Amino acid sequence: GPPLRLGYEQSYERASFCRVLFVDFVRLLDDARGGDALALDQLLDRWRPLLTLQARLWFRDSSAGQVDVVRVVDTTLAQAGRDLFAFRGNTQKDWVRHLCLLLASQAALARRTQVMNGLHGFGDPPASRSTVDCESLEGGIDCERELELAVAIEALPQMMREVLLRVALDQQPFDDIARALACSPVRVRILWIHALRALREALSG
Repeated sequence: GPPLRLGYEQSYERASFCRVLFVDFVRLLDDARGGDALALDQLLDRWRPLLTLQARLWFRDSSAGQVDVVRVVDTTLAQAGRDLFAFRGNTQKDWVRHLCLLLASQAALARRTQVMNGLHGFGDPPASRSTVDCESLEGGIDCERELELAVAIEALPQMMREVLLRVALDQQPFDDIARALACSPVRVRILWIHALRALREALSG
């Protein structure tokens, strides 16, 4: 009947999409390894929002200003670009896992550097919070969804993004967030509503 046919079509479309992702990724990786600068930029920069969001989550328990998240991500991507031939995978899922492992290494190094400089209050970056569950990624589909979410969150204004992360991840009450951000609870609630609306529009469009 129709439901069975629809299910078959959805499975076929999913499989086709996975094959396209695989072919595109392999070609991009080969071109980057061959010295194509544009391919290398595409291979690295499209995942920058995802890595930036991940780094923000790992360092949320640290005092503000102790870690330059952008620098940690830049260093991670630079390392990935230099060590392209050290990457042994052949799928987008493998690549995202590889980038996350490099990011965890750079985050741990940043943590040790700050501790050596006498700045404390750090949690262990890789285990605390994660937006990317590399073991559950399937054929690049979830990679793309994670990336869309990260891009949408990173596109939010800083204050709005901070409210979103504090409510959604830290489960902080509006009053506590208001005190931390030096604004009114009403302002926090408005930012929360606007953040949700912005994410909904970005992900549905």
